[in-house]
This record gives sequence, C-alpha cells and structure tokens, in this order.
Amino acid sequence: MIDFTLKPYEWQKEMEVFFSNSNLESMVFLSGSEIEFHFLNSFDGKKLGTLYCKEMWKMQYEVYETAEFPIFVGDVRIHCLKQDEIEDAFGYLDYGFIVPNALEYYLVCINSGEINAILICGEINTEDNVLC
Repeated sequence: MIDFTLKPYEWQKEMEVFFSNSNLESMVFLSGSEIEFHFLNSFDGKKLGTLYCKEMWKMQYEVYETAEFPIFVGDVRIHCLKQDEIEDAFGYLDYGFIVPNALEYYLVCINSGEINAILICGEINTEDNVLC
C-alpha cells in the first residue's frame, strides 16, 4: 500500500518500474483526457515504446525552464491503485471533485532532473497490450 504522507521518492518505491534510464522524446495531448508519452532508449536512441494514458482525471507536471526534448528520465513508474489507495491518491494531487467512478485507477510517475509528472487515469496501454 502506498503511504502518500511519505516523501514522493519514498512512496514511489512501491510502484512498478515501467521504463528505467530512458529518454522522454515527447508528450502529446490527444484530447482533454488522453495523453501519450514517447520514450527512447538512452543507450542507442532507438524507440523504446509509447505509453498511452486515457481517461486522465488529474495531471501535475513541472518542466525545467530550459528543458528540450528528449529528456533523460530516471524511472517511469506505474501503479494500479488498490481500493484503499484511491481517495488518498486523488487527495495527494488535490483533485477538486468527487472521485470518478471507474473500474481501474492508475498512478503514473515520470521523474528526472528536468521533468516531474504525476497523473491518475483510468486506462493505460502500450502499442502491444493493456497494462496491470
């Protein structure tokens, strides 16, 4: 269980690492509730994969003012929220509405020295399959 009272680098240890030592090539907002993240392999620059987030309810992100894509990303972490974590996660991100009713809730964290992004969405998939 994720304890959101801890510092982010501590509670994020409970999340599964989806990509490690990758480069974020771009973030593309597809609509008001969909975003895709394109990642490159930091070793050879080849395409590593795309992460599609749908039914996005809340996103917080910060980009260093001089950041240009691609951006080195230490870890991309994903966690399928358990029933007793859902309200705490929405509270942590200061969600201003009643928690939406959904089958699944996913927490995504993308962190590096140039970008920090945290989001909650209802569906995550890659080119190949649905995650969690």
